[in-house]
Amino acid sequence: MAIRYKKYIIRLSADERQRLSKVACSGKAAARKITRSRVLLKAGLVGRVSGSPRQWTLAFA
Repeated sequence: MAIRYKKYIIRLSADERQRLSKVACSGKAAARKITRSRVLLKAGLVGRVSGSPRQWTLAFA
């Protein structure tokens, strides 16, 4: 049985990427906010970096 992945296209501007990086690296925000920032940053790279959805899902396991 194949797993179906939902596909969302995440396009981040340089400003958005910078703000998310600041949240993810500062360590002074809530854990959920930091995790979501990291996921958005990683999802924003998927179009530019090779890798299947399964590979980048495993990166957060």
